[in-house]
Amino acid sequence: MKKILVLVSLAVLVVTGISYGAGSGKVGFVDIGAVQSRSRWGTMIRDEIKRETDKAKSQIEPKLQAFKEKREEFEKKRAVLDEKARAKQQDDLGRLQQEAQRLIEENQRHMGQMQEQFVPPFRQKVMDVASQVARKEGYDMVMDKAVLLYAGDKDDLTSRVISELDKVTPSTLPKGP
Repeated sequence: MKKILVLVSLAVLVVTGISYGAGSGKVGFVDIGAVQSRSRWGTMIRDEIKRETDKAKSQIEPKLQAFKEKREEFEKKRAVLDEKARAKQQDDLGRLQQEAQRLIEENQRHMGQMQEQFVPPFRQKVMDVASQVARKEGYDMVMDKAVLLYAGDKDDLTSRVISELDKVTPSTLPKGP
């Protein structure tokens, strides 16, 4: 997928380079990864996702530990248990494993919902801010640094985009479902 994005971006550069003529178009770039990690908004998203992940871990890890301990105990006693006791312990193990699996799946769904809730508005605002910075500074095109093979630092708009984005960062993230 990344190869396709790079190839499409290179094709756009070649075509736009031809249409702009020799060097008359001003092209800048933004390191989207840096914007996500260094901007206040990106940090708020990362911190919220980490909080929720830690909360989920605190619920899941005891279940996994209980399952592991019960399984080890069962394996030690398996040979001396009668059929009825062995079947009951296997059922108990199955329930513990299902409960842990259910919590893991719920957490994965919740993390996906958080990504869907927080990332699209953030990315849209990054694009809006990058467009504003580009227009203000006379750039004809701005690309994501991830798709560039080379770009000089003078056309790096990342810090300016972060600075402008921080000015419009909401005070809190919207609460979702």
